[in-house]
Amino acid sequence: MSALADQLVNWANSAQDLAWSRFKVVTKHAAKFNLTAADVDRWTNPGEPAFVAHLVSDEANLFLRQAVAGHTVAPWQPESVAVSSVFIHQKPKVEFGKGQIEIGDLLLVRQHFVKGNPLPQGSAFLLQAKTSSSPKTGRLKGNEALQFELYRDWPTFTFPSYPAWLPTGASSWDFSGSSLTDRTGLYGIVYPKELRHMTSSRRKLRFADDCAWGVGTRQDFGASAGFGTVNASKHSLGAFMEGFISGSLGRPWAFHQGDHWSQFVMQVMARAANERWMYPIQRVGIRSRPRLQPGMPLRSSLTLAFQGAARLYQQTGGGIETLVAIDEWLQGLDGDGRGEGYDSGAPPDDRKAAGHTDRGGLSLVYVGTFGDRPLDDLPLDDAPRR
Repeated sequence: MSALADQLVNWANSAQDLAWSRFKVVTKHAAKFNLTAADVDRWTNPGEPAFVAHLVSDEANLFLRQAVAGHTVAPWQPESVAVSSVFIHQKPKVEFGKGQIEIGDLLLVRQHFVKGNPLPQGSAFLLQAKTSSSPKTGRLKGNEALQFELYRDWPTFTFPSYPAWLPTGASSWDFSGSSLTDRTGLYGIVYPKELRHMTSSRRKLRFADDCAWGVGTRQDFGASAGFGTVNASKHSLGAFMEGFISGSLGRPWAFHQGDHWSQFVMQVMARAANERWMYPIQRVGIRSRPRLQPGMPLRSSLTLAFQGAARLYQQTGGGIETLVAIDEWLQGLDGDGRGEGYDSGAPPDDRKAAGHTDRGGLSLVYVGTFGDRPLDDLPLDDAPRR
């Protein structure tokens, strides 16, 4: 495993460790958190929302930035790395004929601005999180089967609670019809127990690279007795993130492109950057935690990345039209906080009557870099594994 992959495994494991540390404090001192013994006795682990929340926490952001900046053979400068995140538990559901299901738990977004190139490189992928002591899901039933079908087939879908959230000129979203569909949605299976209890049984559990998070891509989807299954034992989240950071994994997207995937990524970022999201996570003692992490807010990260790109572009005299378009999009986030695509015509008290529910979005991790080489210009001995 490369040094970068090893650091990214540590990033995932440290987030899982932190969730457990805070969970143990809450269960040990329940009264201080206005909880009873009966409340905490029924909890066996921090739970999926807490594991995702700590993967996008301030602490995780700092760890991730240090790992990326320390990748010294990369085509970006160490000081030019911007990392930010937002945690949104209230995820929107999509509808695609057979029913409604959450589109995912986390969207990871990558951008790289290259000196002299008028368009930044970009990729992204959706992650659906599950907790399991095994990196293999077993047979998926009920809503889990619907989620599996969505990630396997990517049929056209809509957001029923957000009827105005649509791509330009279309009545539904369509992520299919591309050779890159395999890179769109992944399963992330997180080990729910404390990592210290994995020491003697990791190989038995087969979590790749001793990482608390296993990843199952579309190629790892299967079937058992007619039910969908996912095998996440082959890839760790850390190893997958190495390819994502280095530019070989994830589904490409670009600003102001007409394809639905690019529009979706932009709208998710708009929603994430538009609101100071609040959500209490009882099991880890988070009370009304700002969902938009204060250490480096998403909008600040985007601005930092764009300013760095502007300095690079000014040296070559190119790319200004793209920067103007990006800046206009960023300034457009200063509206009423609902994000692009939200119908703001109905007064607050009439939103539900008009077919809207409370505002929602996707948890998001953003990693931006800029430098003098594109991501695919890597030394052969450091090329990401496929």
